[in-house]
Amino acid sequence: MQVGQMRDLAVFQQALHLLAVVEDNRNERLDSADGSVPMILWLVLIAGAVITLGYPAFFGTMNVVAQTLMTATLAALIALILVPAILLDFPFTGLVVLSSAPFDEALQQLPPHLQEPPPQSPFP
Repeated sequence: MQVGQMRDLAVFQQALHLLAVVEDNRNERLDSADGSVPMILWLVLIAGAVITLGYPAFFGTMNVVAQTLMTATLAALIALILVPAILLDFPFTGLVVLSSAPFDEALQQLPPHLQEPPPQSPFP
């Protein structure tokens, strides 16, 4: 095998390795795009909310206003915890989204020989 061929082989092997890394990273992004909060964590969050809201019933105070205020305060606290979890469950859709602006900015900083022209529309 010639020296030039060995060098080409090494470059090709490195390119294949980097391509595999890119593919792995893409697959991880696709896996994480369909939801970020595992089902077991949802189960724990909902069970914790139910238990926490049932807890004031054990106090059995004679003052109904105080009991209601205690339960309402705990319900508000649980809502403040669950709402961000719901909003962030799908990071690429919904009210709170990750934008492509940082990626677009990184693409703009690429050297010209690495930038590819935008795809042409098949319809004029």
